Amino acid sequence: MKKGKLPLIITIFVFFLPFLPHKLYADGENTIQFGFITDTPPISFINKAGKPDGFLVELFSRILDEMDVEYSFVETNYGELFSKLESGEIDIYGALFQTESRKKVFYFAAESISGGWGQLFISKEGRYDSIQSLSGRKIGIVTGDEIGASFTSFMDALGIPFTIVEYTTFGSLIEDVKSNKIYGGVIYNSYLLGTEDIKITPTVFSPEPAYPVTALNGPHKQLLDRISTRLTSLKNNRDSYYYSLYSKWIGPRNNPYAEHIPTIITAVIVILTTTAFLLINRSILKKTILRRTRELEQASTILENSLEGIIITDKNLVITKVNRAFEKISGFSEREILGRSIEELSPPEGRTEQFEAMMTALDKTGKWVGETWNRRKNGEIFPQHKSVVLIKDKKGEPLNYSFVCQDLSQNRDLEKRLHYMSNYDRQTDLPNKNLFYDRLLMAGMNADREKNIVCVVSLGLDNFKKINRSYGHQVGDELLKMVGERLKTLCRRSDTVSRYEGDEFSLLLTDINTQEDIIRIIEKIKNDLEKPFFIAGRKIFTSCSQGISLYPSDSPQIEEIPRNANQAQHMAKKSRKGSYSFYREEDDRILKLRHQNETMLRSALENEEILVYYQPKFNINENRITGVEALVRWNRNKSEIVYPDEFISILEESGLIISVGEFILKKACLDIGALNEALETPIKLAVNLSAVQFIEPGLAEKVRKILDETSFPPHLLEVEITESIAMHDIANTMKILNELTAMKISIAVDDFGTGYSSLSYLQKFPLTTLKIDKSFIDDMQNKEEDQGIVRTIISLADIMNLNVVAEGVETGDQIEILKQNRCAEAQGYFISRPTDINSLRLILAVKSTG
Repeated sequence: MKKGKLPLIITIFVFFLPFLPHKLYADGENTIQFGFITDTPPISFINKAGKPDGFLVELFSRILDEMDVEYSFVETNYGELFSKLESGEIDIYGALFQTESRKKVFYFAAESISGGWGQLFISKEGRYDSIQSLSGRKIGIVTGDEIGASFTSFMDALGIPFTIVEYTTFGSLIEDVKSNKIYGGVIYNSYLLGTEDIKITPTVFSPEPAYPVTALNGPHKQLLDRISTRLTSLKNNRDSYYYSLYSKWIGPRNNPYAEHIPTIITAVIVILTTTAFLLINRSILKKTILRRTRELEQASTILENSLEGIIITDKNLVITKVNRAFEKISGFSEREILGRSIEELSPPEGRTEQFEAMMTALDKTGKWVGETWNRRKNGEIFPQHKSVVLIKDKKGEPLNYSFVCQDLSQNRDLEKRLHYMSNYDRQTDLPNKNLFYDRLLMAGMNADREKNIVCVVSLGLDNFKKINRSYGHQVGDELLKMVGERLKTLCRRSDTVSRYEGDEFSLLLTDINTQEDIIRIIEKIKNDLEKPFFIAGRKIFTSCSQGISLYPSDSPQIEEIPRNANQAQHMAKKSRKGSYSFYREEDDRILKLRHQNETMLRSALENEEILVYYQPKFNINENRITGVEALVRWNRNKSEIVYPDEFISILEESGLIISVGEFILKKACLDIGALNEALETPIKLAVNLSAVQFIEPGLAEKVRKILDETSFPPHLLEVEITESIAMHDIANTMKILNELTAMKISIAVDDFGTGYSSLSYLQKFPLTTLKIDKSFIDDMQNKEEDQGIVRTIISLADIMNLNVVAEGVETGDQIEILKQNRCAEAQGYFISRPTDINSLRLILAVKSTG
């Protein structure tokens, strides 16, 4: 074959290579072993989760995933990298400098990863004046690293003596420099990114790009070519993930080495000058020219591969050179921009003042750093971070200017997004707690100066959890958004409406003069939020409870006002939903005491402070005890018996009632079950269920499990609920009661007559007992009206075939009246106070014999 035909055939083959089937590139069924060095963050490293991470890891994961190539990452250090590549233990490595000796062993990709250079660094406390500072010092290099070899040659050429300390890993080298075991080290610049407690010196050398690499005789060269082609495509597209990953891991804005690019430019000029001087010495002429030429080419390569836009001008600011990154940032090609003044890249507005300030600084210090507005080819104005250095000749006269430019438009967008996320609630677009507190502090300072009042309103939606359960979270989220919009229309522009947390909002009202002004705003909000919201074809109703606190009257500390308002809101909600309350110190004391009790109650079960007492039920006609009601007591600190009205609401609000309720039921079943074994006629056990327990999912199953565990007969158990619980959710009530009665458990309505239950619904519930509330029994002998109510309830129970129990019976006269009106059972102090199980045994023994 003629020599002229061979390049043509190779060219044709290479051209068609990307269009061949993937199997041509495939490497059999084997997984590609991709090597990564474990101690060179942010290039590649092991993260806190113990997984490979860094720029190279994330970049090549994306590329190989796109190619549908199976791969895994293989850990290595720099000292073992070359042997592992040659042996095939590592198939591909992502970034290696290209040298003549390495090209004999390894196959390098055509496209580089990025440009880099050798960098001298010392400890944070170290002092560096010039390259002469290295004389006699210990300098660390990594064995086999070309950067270290280049630095050694560089120092030998300068005739500066120093001691080489070799390391097998970059991490150990960096740590010894930090701890001052050695004076300094030389390393590839990117390996120092993010490293703390070191000082970067201006000494740079051997600028050159790094390339993906595989074994020269290995089977993966075609795959490497595909990777190289993809890298070229990514680097030619400024919007590709190559640049976003580079920005994420390496810079550009936070790149601490950008400031040394002018040094490289200066180095290029010095190289040329030095080369001319060395022409005198013919014995080293050839070697020097070759070395300087190679270094010049390397410097040019790194400048072209830099992600920062670089512009070189003459002393009159006429552009003489730009790099590829500048073309991508500005939209101008090098041909279009050469020979034009750099001032033309700035918008006309403020151009003169901007350049005058920059030139003044350059004349004084030789450098200028700042942010400017620039103009792209398409006319778009964008922000830019700019570093400018004046380059002088040997006589000190201006020679060139170098401009290193970074596009800040994406950074500004990111800053805006971060500011929004930090200060606004995404769901409602309202200020969040952070921004609310900023404005609160400003309002406080203004009030101190102007002697004004600052008002904070804590607003909580009533029944929001019920709306979420009934209609779903999407409806709940939309309701929050619509409430926020409605609140903004109700408040003044000077006020702040904030989504505080959950279903709570906070209002900051300034320039308030009187309490009447506040009440007028509060009433307006209350009335407006009670109007329906139309969401997803539904009409949703809600209301709000509001708490108000004023600065400085409620606290001299403005930061305390939101807490005070929130406490007042909870007091309002507890009093009556849809109401409002002003902060009072007495309420604060009550809430603090309540919080203390809640804290102690959380350990009460564990400390065996929850006690179960029993109050007998007495059959008036048969003159005997037929059952007991289990009642809870709290033996606070095992020294003080606390009654339920002081702590039941705390248990319910905190959710502790679930565990305490299960304990009471289990303890009562064990106690009364054991007691019934000694009785001729077993007695029934009544246990109260709170509203929180009643709506807890799986209630019937929990009761069944406890009955099974204690072997207590279900037909001897009676569950007591109040009218308000029964009527809260009719459908759910019916479902739960049917599940309980299916187990033969009896159902009683407690405190009957105090609620607003519908008789039609009561007839549908599977009830067995009505308990007449104590309030009708107390003065029954003196008030005919109360007697009439008791008589009516007993008659109603007869009609519905229900048993009747009168609660709170304390006198014999009350027993007689109940007997005359055919009330079957009574319960109260006249019969027995609530007592523990041991005393109950004695009572039953006395009653059964008496």
